[in-house]
Amino acid sequence: MSDPKEYQAEEHSWDFESLGTKYGIQIDESAPKKSRGLSVEEAARRLFMDGKNRLTPPKKTPEIIKFLLQFINPFMILLEIAGLLCILAFVLQMNNPNNEDWSNLYLAISLIAIVIGTCLMSYIQERKSGALMASFTNLLPPKCMVIRDSIQQKIFSEDLVLGDIVVITSGDKIPADIRIIHCQDLKVDNSSLTGESEPQSRNAEISTEKNPLESSNLAFYGTLAVDGSALGLVMRRGDDTLLGQIAGLTKEKGGKTTLELEVKRFVIFISVLAIASGFIFFGIGLWLALRQGGTAREKQERIIDTLVNTIGIIVANVPEGLPATVTICLTIAARRLAKNQVWVKELESVETLGSTTMICSDKTGTLTQNRMTAVHCWYDDEIHDVKSPLSPSSSSPSINGEGPASSSFLHLEDQSCARLFRVAAVCSRAQFEQIAVEVGNRSTPLIERDIIGDASETALLRMCESYFDTIPFRDHFSKVFEIPFNSTNKFQLSIHALPSDLPPVTERKGLRHSVMVHSFKEGMNRSESSQELADVVEENEEDDDELTQLLTRRSSKSSQNEEFDIQDSFDKMNVEAKRMKSRRESRIKQFSNKNMRKEHEKMQQNYSAARTAPQRLVALKGAPEIIIGRCDKIMYRGKAVPLDDEWREKFQATIIKLASGGERILGFAQIEFEDNKDPSEYNIDAKNYPLEGFTFLGLFSLMDPPRPSVPQSIATCRSAGVKVAMVTGDHPLTAKAIAKQIGLLTYPTKEEIAKQRGVSEDEVDESESKSVVITGMQLREWTEEDWEKILNKREFVFARTSPQQKLTIVEHFQSNGEVVAVTGDGVNDSPALKQANIGVAMGIAGSDVAKEAANIILMDDNFSSITKGVEQGRVIFDNLSKSIMYTLSHLLPEVVPFILNMSVNFPLALTTILILFIDLGTELAPAISLAYELPESNIMKRRPRNVKKDRLVSFGNLFYAYIQLGLIETIAGFCCFFYVFYSHGFTPDSLWRHRNEISDLTPFIHNGVHYGEKDKSIRRMLRQGQSAYFISMVLCQAANLIACKTKVLSVFRHGFRNHYVNLAIPISIGLMSFLILVPFMNKFTSSLAPPSFTWVIPLPFMAFIIIHTEIIKLIKRMAISSKRKKNEYSSV
Repeated sequence: MSDPKEYQAEEHSWDFESLGTKYGIQIDESAPKKSRGLSVEEAARRLFMDGKNRLTPPKKTPEIIKFLLQFINPFMILLEIAGLLCILAFVLQMNNPNNEDWSNLYLAISLIAIVIGTCLMSYIQERKSGALMASFTNLLPPKCMVIRDSIQQKIFSEDLVLGDIVVITSGDKIPADIRIIHCQDLKVDNSSLTGESEPQSRNAEISTEKNPLESSNLAFYGTLAVDGSALGLVMRRGDDTLLGQIAGLTKEKGGKTTLELEVKRFVIFISVLAIASGFIFFGIGLWLALRQGGTAREKQERIIDTLVNTIGIIVANVPEGLPATVTICLTIAARRLAKNQVWVKELESVETLGSTTMICSDKTGTLTQNRMTAVHCWYDDEIHDVKSPLSPSSSSPSINGEGPASSSFLHLEDQSCARLFRVAAVCSRAQFEQIAVEVGNRSTPLIERDIIGDASETALLRMCESYFDTIPFRDHFSKVFEIPFNSTNKFQLSIHALPSDLPPVTERKGLRHSVMVHSFKEGMNRSESSQELADVVEENEEDDDELTQLLTRRSSKSSQNEEFDIQDSFDKMNVEAKRMKSRRESRIKQFSNKNMRKEHEKMQQNYSAARTAPQRLVALKGAPEIIIGRCDKIMYRGKAVPLDDEWREKFQATIIKLASGGERILGFAQIEFEDNKDPSEYNIDAKNYPLEGFTFLGLFSLMDPPRPSVPQSIATCRSAGVKVAMVTGDHPLTAKAIAKQIGLLTYPTKEEIAKQRGVSEDEVDESESKSVVITGMQLREWTEEDWEKILNKREFVFARTSPQQKLTIVEHFQSNGEVVAVTGDGVNDSPALKQANIGVAMGIAGSDVAKEAANIILMDDNFSSITKGVEQGRVIFDNLSKSIMYTLSHLLPEVVPFILNMSVNFPLALTTILILFIDLGTELAPAISLAYELPESNIMKRRPRNVKKDRLVSFGNLFYAYIQLGLIETIAGFCCFFYVFYSHGFTPDSLWRHRNEISDLTPFIHNGVHYGEKDKSIRRMLRQGQSAYFISMVLCQAANLIACKTKVLSVFRHGFRNHYVNLAIPISIGLMSFLILVPFMNKFTSSLAPPSFTWVIPLPFMAFIIIHTEIIKLIKRMAISSKRKKNEYSSV
């Protein structure tokens, strides 16, 4: 049973009569070009009934609504309520004419400013995204050619209707999903839609494919016709097209990020804690206020004081600086990732990457280099490694993961090898793009040179060029006739005039390249002078101008700063993206009529030279089984020997071995013969040239090699507990081979287990295999039971998948509790990118649609950058957790003074204004500095956090911050508070006896001294005590900051390399000193410098905090070690 999201179509299997009946149109089967098409009136009627041929845009939310929605974020609501309560408290205090405390008003203004600033930042960040549908629209053609009333006419593409006959020519974008009814060598570039890198041949034949996406008689909306022409019947329009379905799937909004969910839970907890504690103590205070005697006005004043204190308790529980801390922490992480070539579009998604448990990665360009490369060759019954142009020292990949194919590289001195390379060089239409002048004295690496040709010929040309100068060598063999490769013959044939003095095929000494455009990557790593960048470039002027500007800016730059680094990375990405686009266009150029004419004209110019050279060479290459079928001899040790059954068995065994490694194989053969025929007389239809009796020379195998850094990155992911699944549109054999090479598949599949045992797959229990390779055709038939069998396996490869299937794969992993990251570059990847917990688009090869749908962009298209992102995501979660623990530690010492004041009328040890300066002053720099903390050494050796259990603020963290550290800091604060009064003659006992008089500032006598209602000495003592409490909190928090640097490792082993923390401590203490010691600040903060010894009292408490946390971390390490040993023992 197929998934309802799958693209459904049957027209590819219908004949013309059925198509005509379905769409109410008559098709001339003998001459489709003469078909009448729809009448103008019928087309207008259908357009009126069915509407325009365009994608439905999503509903737009007005900008003002988007901005206002930021204010209903849970944390913003909490801060808004806290601000309103502060205003209420201020209003209630103003009813008392003797009140001079404006601190609640200051706090309210600060909270409102925080809310507005944070909401504005969030709105600006959100506004940057949202152009997704515009990216889809860019894929569509504005006009197209149709046949109506037997007349070809150009109309707007949006006016197409079902049943219209569309005329397609080279260079046109397909304006709808069409069933081809007439075709003349049409090739379409589906790369933007299906991910297929090479142009696909189309035809008008009835297809037997079950999957319409695999059918060769369909062309899809938004793809490009690169060669030939065709007539097509419009069978899907607008939202019903394949592109429309993909666009529709991207409209589905993903859920909240894991960080947003964690912050929401934390806000709920803080809100419940603040409100619950407020109500509890308001009830106690109200009971005490009513229990005391006095007039009604006195009771009213006590109730108002109780309410103000309750508001103080609620507000004290709110970490006002946390939104700013979270935003700044995420921004810091985003900048770190940008330096590692990862651009974060949405700040909250940074942490999601760290929570990732499953990465669904595309293959081409992400795990591999997206460059088809020759890797092995076979001649003289030996498999040889081929020198890779990707790097001088790189070796070819192993075959089937079983080690290198041979112990050495090939040698052109061997006659068999020389003839094989000769045919590979001359039987090719690939050519380098027009060469430009050299920049300085360095030339572009071979791998960077643009080539006009398909992927296979490009790989062969690069391989030959890495050994000798191919183009000059090829010019010795004048081409006089050619049969290009096609899907029917499956071979390419060319006839060349053999010169009398055959040039030897010899390997150049040292790698040397022709003069060409300066290497981008080389230039990025070296300083260039402005004069060196002033050379003329003949082709791709616009791209190279950008490159020149970039290099000039780098060379003239005197100092590097962080902002420039990020912009520099963007520049690199954009230039590389344009280069990749240029390479794709170069490959497509060979299919253009212009290039065909150039090839034909060049052969005509060779006729005169060939007439005097009767010796001819027929070079043949193509599918190995086709090539060897036309041979009766094989080259061995430089001589042609009979191709007997033994040689055919060796050939077949080699094919199986190379193919099992996922390599694309090409066979090569030749005939040298004498022919006095005029070269212009060779004719395809007459077949007046040799087609049999060839000598088989050997094989070349090609593949898109893995990126060198990928295997280590896969291993890192595995040690970090992150699964990696390959999801590709490529062939299963190729996908499986690459997966084994990079270490993604390390366990045998069910099929391999069955093969090893010599039994059928049904006899192997599903639980025995830990890896699986699945094709798109299998997925179309899968039920939920089938999915349940494989979701808990360790290794996955999905091959030949459609866009809808990629989305289904992501949804099933998510339903299994996985936090899924998806990589992609094409339009076809956008639904999965949108659905994933974290979408990762390719910056260089990625389409605009993919980039808009993703949350982050890899600016270097390298899978290894994702592992860096995972590490940074974990770092930011750890650092946020540390920052919150640090912040929460001071809440209890802030709340306790209000509780004691309200419940037993104990003198208030800390004022609201000082709380404000703690939360938004002395605490802000230390809390933010923790965002710069380096990762602990075990961060990528532990499993991803369980998003359902491992909270940003767990019960253990709360107990540690609130109860343990909070209690220590509270005791330290009151010790300082008591010492101030003790220095003025008040013992703790006498302070307790006179608590009511001191709190209410009423007259009393102590030790024979009369303290009056207007006596300033009590106010001074109280202000000094409150300042001492404030000093104690700040100093204890400095020790807490050091303790919070790590969660498991000893802080002394971790080190003090985070200079921001080292700097934050003196900043915090300096700000505290400024508030307490500077006279004009005393009036504003109602503070006063306490006795000098007050600064010494917190020191033992600071030491205790560090020792206490180090003991806790030691216990954690011992528990982890014990658990690891237990697991190792159980696995033995």
